[in-house]
Amino acid sequence: MIGRAPGAVPAPLHPQERDRLAALMGYDVLDTLPEAAFDDIVFLASVICNTPIALISLVDESRQWFKARVGFEMEETSREEAFCAHAILQPEEILVVPDALEDPRFATNPLVTESPGIRFYAGVPLNNPQGLPLGTLCTMDSVPRRLTNEQGRALAALSREVMVHLELRRTVSRLADQLGVENLPVDDLGSEVEEAGRAAAGASTLVAEALEQVLEAEGRLRDLVYRMHSIQRQTLPRLPA
Repeated sequence: MIGRAPGAVPAPLHPQERDRLAALMGYDVLDTLPEAAFDDIVFLASVICNTPIALISLVDESRQWFKARVGFEMEETSREEAFCAHAILQPEEILVVPDALEDPRFATNPLVTESPGIRFYAGVPLNNPQGLPLGTLCTMDSVPRRLTNEQGRALAALSREVMVHLELRRTVSRLADQLGVENLPVDDLGSEVEEAGRAAAGASTLVAEALEQVLEAEGRLRDLVYRMHSIQRQTLPRLPA
Protein backbone atom coordinates (compact mmCIF):
# COMPACT_ATOMS: atom_id res chain seq x y z
CA MET A 1 0.00 0.00 0.00
CA ILE A 2 1.24 3.47 -0.88
CA GLY A 3 1.87 5.65 2.18
CA ARG A 4 0.23 8.97 2.90
CA ALA A 5 1.64 11.94 1.01
CA PRO A 6 2.44 14.89 3.34
CA GLY A 7 0.57 18.00 2.29
CA ALA A 8 -2.10 16.20 0.29
CA VAL A 9 -5.76 16.82 1.08
CA PRO A 10 -7.51 13.47 0.59
CA ALA A 11 -10.85 13.44 -1.20
CA PRO A 12 -13.85 11.96 0.62
CA LEU A 13 -14.81 8.45 -0.40
CA HIS A 14 -17.41 8.03 -3.10
CA PRO A 15 -20.91 7.49 -1.62
CA GLN A 16 -21.04 4.03 -3.24
CA GLU A 17 -17.37 3.21 -2.72
CA ARG A 18 -17.81 -0.52 -2.13
CA ASP A 19 -19.89 -0.94 -5.29
CA ARG A 20 -17.53 1.32 -7.22
CA LEU A 21 -14.46 -0.72 -6.26
CA ALA A 22 -16.26 -3.98 -7.09
CA ALA A 23 -17.16 -2.59 -10.51
CA LEU A 24 -13.56 -1.55 -11.14
CA MET A 25 -12.21 -4.98 -10.18
CA GLY A 26 -14.72 -6.57 -12.53
CA TYR A 27 -12.87 -5.16 -15.53
CA ASP A 28 -9.65 -6.98 -14.56
CA VAL A 29 -7.56 -4.15 -15.99
CA LEU A 30 -5.41 -2.94 -13.09
CA ASP A 31 -1.66 -3.54 -13.50
CA THR A 32 -2.03 -4.78 -17.08
CA LEU A 33 0.41 -3.98 -19.87
CA PRO A 34 -0.01 -0.90 -22.10
CA GLU A 35 -2.46 -1.26 -24.98
CA ALA A 36 -2.37 0.79 -28.17
CA ALA A 37 -6.08 1.62 -28.07
CA PHE A 38 -5.76 3.41 -24.73
CA ASP A 39 -2.42 4.99 -25.63
CA ASP A 40 -4.05 6.49 -28.73
CA ILE A 41 -6.80 8.06 -26.63
CA VAL A 42 -4.44 9.87 -24.25
CA PHE A 43 -2.40 11.08 -27.22
CA LEU A 44 -5.52 12.52 -28.78
CA ALA A 45 -6.61 14.11 -25.48
CA SER A 46 -3.22 15.78 -25.13
CA VAL A 47 -3.37 17.17 -28.68
CA ILE A 48 -6.93 18.43 -28.45
CA CYS A 49 -6.47 20.09 -25.06
CA ASN A 50 -2.97 21.31 -25.96
CA THR A 51 -1.52 19.97 -22.71
CA PRO A 52 1.74 18.07 -22.19
CA ILE A 53 0.13 15.50 -19.88
CA ALA A 54 -2.86 13.21 -20.43
CA LEU A 55 -3.78 10.14 -18.39
CA ILE A 56 -6.30 7.34 -18.09
CA SER A 57 -6.42 7.07 -14.31
CA LEU A 58 -8.18 4.24 -12.45
CA VAL A 59 -8.80 4.86 -8.74
CA ASP A 60 -8.66 1.82 -6.49
CA GLU A 61 -8.71 1.58 -2.69
CA SER A 62 -5.31 3.17 -2.05
CA ARG A 63 -3.93 4.55 -5.32
CA GLN A 64 -4.60 5.87 -8.77
CA TRP A 65 -3.05 3.67 -11.44
CA PHE A 66 -2.55 4.84 -15.01
CA LYS A 67 -3.67 2.53 -17.80
CA ALA A 68 -2.22 4.97 -20.33
CA ARG A 69 -0.18 8.13 -19.99
CA VAL A 70 1.52 10.85 -22.01
CA GLY A 71 4.08 13.20 -20.49
CA PHE A 72 3.96 11.63 -17.01
CA GLU A 73 6.67 9.28 -15.76
CA MET A 74 4.96 7.70 -12.75
CA GLU A 75 2.80 4.60 -13.24
CA GLU A 76 0.72 5.38 -10.15
CA THR A 77 0.38 7.75 -7.19
CA SER A 78 -1.28 7.51 -3.82
CA ARG A 79 -5.01 8.07 -3.81
CA GLU A 80 -4.52 10.91 -1.32
CA GLU A 81 -2.56 12.85 -3.95
CA ALA A 82 -4.99 12.08 -6.75
CA PHE A 83 -6.87 14.96 -8.36
CA CYS A 84 -8.93 12.19 -9.95
CA ALA A 85 -10.16 11.00 -6.53
CA HIS A 86 -11.90 14.38 -6.28
CA ALA A 87 -13.18 14.22 -9.86
CA ILE A 88 -15.03 10.91 -9.35
CA LEU A 89 -17.18 12.51 -6.64
CA GLN A 90 -19.10 14.32 -9.42
CA PRO A 91 -19.52 11.61 -12.05
CA GLU A 92 -21.70 13.74 -14.35
CA GLU A 93 -19.33 16.72 -14.48
CA ILE A 94 -15.88 17.63 -15.73
CA LEU A 95 -13.63 18.75 -12.89
CA VAL A 96 -11.62 21.74 -14.10
CA VAL A 97 -8.94 23.27 -11.90
CA PRO A 98 -7.60 26.38 -13.72
CA ASP A 99 -4.83 26.98 -11.15
CA ALA A 100 -4.13 24.38 -8.47
CA LEU A 101 -2.25 26.90 -6.30
CA GLU A 102 -5.49 28.86 -5.98
CA ASP A 103 -7.56 25.81 -4.98
CA PRO A 104 -7.41 24.79 -1.29
CA ARG A 105 -7.95 21.14 -2.22
CA PHE A 106 -4.68 21.05 -4.18
CA ALA A 107 -2.49 24.01 -3.20
CA THR A 108 -0.36 21.90 -0.81
CA ASN A 109 -0.45 18.70 -2.89
CA PRO A 110 3.07 17.35 -3.59
CA LEU A 111 2.15 16.94 -7.27
CA VAL A 112 1.66 20.73 -7.26
CA THR A 113 4.41 21.94 -4.94
CA GLU A 114 7.00 19.47 -6.25
CA SER A 115 7.59 17.68 -9.57
CA PRO A 116 5.72 17.67 -11.96
CA GLY A 117 4.37 20.99 -10.66
CA ILE A 118 0.76 20.64 -11.80
CA ARG A 119 -1.16 23.90 -12.10
CA PHE A 120 -3.99 23.01 -14.52
CA TYR A 121 -6.18 19.90 -14.37
CA ALA A 122 -9.26 18.78 -16.29
CA GLY A 123 -10.74 15.34 -15.64
CA VAL A 124 -13.81 13.55 -16.99
CA PRO A 125 -15.10 10.59 -14.93
CA LEU A 126 -15.10 7.17 -16.58
CA ASN A 127 -18.57 5.92 -15.72
CA ASN A 128 -19.65 2.32 -16.17
CA PRO A 129 -23.17 1.51 -17.47
CA GLN A 130 -24.49 1.69 -13.89
CA GLY A 131 -23.11 5.21 -13.48
CA LEU A 132 -20.25 4.27 -11.14
CA PRO A 133 -17.00 6.16 -11.82
CA LEU A 134 -13.95 3.94 -12.24
CA GLY A 135 -11.48 6.79 -12.66
CA THR A 136 -10.97 9.59 -15.15
CA LEU A 137 -9.57 10.64 -18.47
CA CYS A 138 -7.63 13.75 -17.56
CA THR A 139 -5.23 16.35 -18.94
CA MET A 140 -2.76 18.46 -16.98
CA ASP A 141 -0.31 21.31 -17.48
CA SER A 142 2.38 23.07 -15.47
CA VAL A 143 0.87 26.49 -16.18
CA PRO A 144 -2.59 27.86 -15.34
CA ARG A 145 -5.09 27.70 -18.19
CA ARG A 146 -8.75 27.26 -19.12
CA LEU A 147 -10.63 24.51 -20.94
CA THR A 148 -12.70 25.67 -23.92
CA ASN A 149 -16.20 24.34 -24.54
CA GLU A 150 -14.98 22.45 -27.61
CA GLN A 151 -12.12 20.88 -25.67
CA GLY A 152 -14.51 19.87 -22.90
CA ARG A 153 -16.84 18.20 -25.40
CA ALA A 154 -13.94 16.39 -27.03
CA LEU A 155 -12.59 15.19 -23.68
CA ALA A 156 -16.04 13.90 -22.72
CA ALA A 157 -16.33 12.06 -26.05
CA LEU A 158 -12.93 10.49 -25.51
CA SER A 159 -13.92 9.40 -21.99
CA ARG A 160 -16.77 7.45 -23.58
CA GLU A 161 -14.24 5.85 -25.93
CA VAL A 162 -12.27 4.65 -22.92
CA MET A 163 -15.38 2.95 -21.56
CA VAL A 164 -16.19 1.42 -24.97
CA HIS A 165 -12.71 -0.13 -25.00
CA LEU A 166 -13.00 -1.34 -21.39
CA GLU A 167 -16.38 -2.92 -22.10
CA LEU A 168 -15.14 -4.53 -25.31
CA ARG A 169 -11.99 -5.73 -23.55
CA ARG A 170 -14.13 -7.43 -20.88
CA THR A 171 -16.53 -8.89 -23.44
CA VAL A 172 -13.69 -10.37 -25.48
CA SER A 173 -12.14 -11.85 -22.34
CA ARG A 174 -15.43 -13.49 -21.34
CA LEU A 175 -16.01 -14.81 -24.84
CA ALA A 176 -12.49 -16.22 -24.93
CA ASP A 177 -13.18 -18.04 -21.66
CA GLN A 178 -16.40 -19.51 -23.09
CA LEU A 179 -14.65 -20.65 -26.24
CA GLY A 180 -11.76 -22.10 -24.26
CA VAL A 181 -9.07 -20.00 -25.96
CA GLU A 182 -6.47 -17.75 -24.39
CA ASN A 183 -6.81 -14.79 -26.75
CA LEU A 184 -9.10 -13.50 -29.46
CA PRO A 185 -7.88 -11.06 -32.15
CA VAL A 186 -9.00 -7.49 -31.45
CA ASP A 187 -6.77 -5.64 -33.90
CA ASP A 188 -9.70 -3.48 -35.01
CA LEU A 189 -9.68 -1.71 -31.64
CA GLY A 190 -6.62 0.45 -32.13
CA SER A 191 -7.22 1.40 -35.74
CA GLU A 192 -10.33 3.48 -35.11
CA VAL A 193 -8.82 5.76 -32.46
CA GLU A 194 -5.49 5.82 -34.30
CA GLU A 195 -7.28 7.25 -37.33
CA ALA A 196 -8.75 10.02 -35.19
CA GLY A 197 -5.34 10.61 -33.59
CA ARG A 198 -3.67 11.10 -36.96
CA ALA A 199 -6.38 13.55 -37.93
CA ALA A 200 -5.91 15.55 -34.73
CA ALA A 201 -2.10 15.55 -34.87
CA GLY A 202 -2.10 18.16 -37.63
CA ALA A 203 -5.09 20.04 -36.34
CA SER A 204 -4.30 21.19 -32.81
CA THR A 205 -5.76 24.58 -33.64
CA LEU A 206 -8.81 23.08 -35.32
CA VAL A 207 -10.48 21.37 -32.39
CA ALA A 208 -13.82 21.15 -34.12
CA GLU A 209 -12.38 18.98 -36.89
CA ALA A 210 -10.69 16.71 -34.36
CA LEU A 211 -13.95 16.41 -32.42
CA GLU A 212 -15.78 15.32 -35.56
CA GLN A 213 -13.23 12.56 -36.08
CA VAL A 214 -13.60 11.44 -32.46
CA LEU A 215 -17.37 11.23 -32.71
CA GLU A 216 -17.16 9.21 -35.92
CA ALA A 217 -14.69 6.81 -34.28
CA GLU A 218 -17.03 6.49 -31.29
CA GLY A 219 -19.88 5.35 -33.55
CA ARG A 220 -17.72 2.75 -35.27
CA LEU A 221 -16.41 1.40 -31.98
CA ARG A 222 -19.90 1.13 -30.52
CA ASP A 223 -20.95 -0.90 -33.57
CA LEU A 224 -18.01 -3.21 -32.91
CA VAL A 225 -19.06 -3.68 -29.27
CA TYR A 226 -22.62 -4.53 -30.33
CA ARG A 227 -21.29 -7.11 -32.80
CA MET A 228 -19.18 -8.72 -30.09
CA HIS A 229 -22.19 -8.87 -27.75
CA SER A 230 -24.21 -10.53 -30.52
CA ILE A 231 -21.52 -13.20 -30.92
CA GLN A 232 -21.49 -13.74 -27.17
CA ARG A 233 -25.26 -14.30 -27.07
CA GLN A 234 -25.14 -17.04 -29.72
CA THR A 235 -25.51 -20.59 -28.42
CA LEU A 236 -22.16 -22.36 -28.38
CA PRO A 237 -21.94 -25.87 -29.92
CA ARG A 238 -22.39 -28.67 -27.41
CA LEU A 239 -19.44 -30.95 -26.84
CA PRO A 240 -19.91 -34.67 -27.52
CA ALA A 241 -21.07 -36.63 -24.49
